[in-house]
Amino acid sequence: MGEKNKPRFGAANQWVPRIAIVLLLLVGSAGGYMWYWTKAPLPVEAQAAEAALADGHLVAIAHINVAKFIQLNRFMFGELDPEMLPMQTEDKDLINALFNGPANLREKSDQLLFAVHVPVPSRAVRTLLLSGRFDKDAVLRTLESYYLLKDSEGESWYVMQEKPTQTDATCPSKTPGTLSKQSWYLFLGPKLAMIVDDRNYGAQLLDRFEAGAPAAQDIGRWEQYRADQLASLMVMSIPGASKALSGMSGMAAQQAATEHQEVTGVAASLGLDLLARGLNANLSLISNDTTWKRNTTDEIRQQLLELKDDTRRVTPTLAKLLSQIQVSDRTEALEIDVVLDGSILENLSQVMQESFSSMFQVGISVGQQDGPLEEQLQREPKNYAANAAFASLPELELAPHDTKPLFKQDAFTIDLGSIRINESALVELQLQSKVALPKGESQFGGERTGEFSLAVDSVEDTMGNDLRRDERCVEPNEIFHRSPNHQPETTTSIFQEHAQITK
Repeated sequence: MGEKNKPRFGAANQWVPRIAIVLLLLVGSAGGYMWYWTKAPLPVEAQAAEAALADGHLVAIAHINVAKFIQLNRFMFGELDPEMLPMQTEDKDLINALFNGPANLREKSDQLLFAVHVPVPSRAVRTLLLSGRFDKDAVLRTLESYYLLKDSEGESWYVMQEKPTQTDATCPSKTPGTLSKQSWYLFLGPKLAMIVDDRNYGAQLLDRFEAGAPAAQDIGRWEQYRADQLASLMVMSIPGASKALSGMSGMAAQQAATEHQEVTGVAASLGLDLLARGLNANLSLISNDTTWKRNTTDEIRQQLLELKDDTRRVTPTLAKLLSQIQVSDRTEALEIDVVLDGSILENLSQVMQESFSSMFQVGISVGQQDGPLEEQLQREPKNYAANAAFASLPELELAPHDTKPLFKQDAFTIDLGSIRINESALVELQLQSKVALPKGESQFGGERTGEFSLAVDSVEDTMGNDLRRDERCVEPNEIFHRSPNHQPETTTSIFQEHAQITK
């Protein structure tokens, strides 16, 4: 019996090394995954594209790790929703079609690069590169829904123009070819897509990429700054980049470059902060002027302190968010960092609530009152019930001296105000419309809640032909004093409980 009840230490000891091996594998896998997310180098194709872009005329460059960004977005928020992007509706639709449609860039795109070159003064070339594995036919079919595409010189080059949207307000005589003046040039290969606004310059950059040409200018600072980031941007030459802008923006940029010669470059990035379980946003003002960096750092810190003191009484949450901003004087740059954790949106919402609350408080600081705020009566509340009166408008009664209108029905009348031949030898009709309003809707002594408009669908001759001029093609300065024929008139005058619109 004694022998049978002895513990079997030998069997247990056999499992110890196995458990240790499993733990080591798990730790190693987790470490490898963490290394991938934070330290994985740029793929070879993207590095070659980066070197090709650095041809000696590169003044600004940006990078987005599309694959990592999509994985992170999927992990935190689910699949990519273009509606969340700060873009026009048409651009959101295009992104959605490319990433979630047959082209499936969500799974097949890897790295994105955007570059600005200034080969000669006052001439900028913009280039976008996307690396990945592309289904050429699917991508072209998707783009053809949004752009006019035609073959250019070369097997994989296409001229791309924005496809105009034809609506009822679009001038019919303007053909698609004349509506779009901007042209882009698209190169689409199995592993690289390029969009550039200068076909010849794009071909030169592509030749450099295919030849594996080394960088013709120093991009070491950019490579170091871009490493391990989800998204990065660097303006390597502020004077050069300012030349890439035209008009007032170009003049303003050139003036800023002249006034702040201490700053030789600007960089911004967005990276993972694993400890804070969020993102770290960085802004770097590149400068070798130690005196300027030290003085500017002190000034920004002082301004942040004053701003926190000012906002603490209005919105303590904003003051707390401001305390997360760190300003540092580094060897080659002045850097501003802020951590965007998972609660940032909730905090921003709280900031808005506190700001609105402070607007209705006098002499009381948010978060400092002894008890709940005293309820107050609104002395002049909005009369929302007045809207119900528009469901049944009163009969429009004509005064004895009023001329009988051409058309009258219940609360509405339409009459011919005038007819004349204008300066362009065109017949011009002026129509006047009146509508009877509920009590209290007069301009004097009552709150206005109604909005009015008059639209004329057609003015026909005896044969049913519309006599109105099609003003979709007329320049706005020709009809600046009124709305075009195909648009409603909304300018309203209200007097003695009548609303009047003239068109």
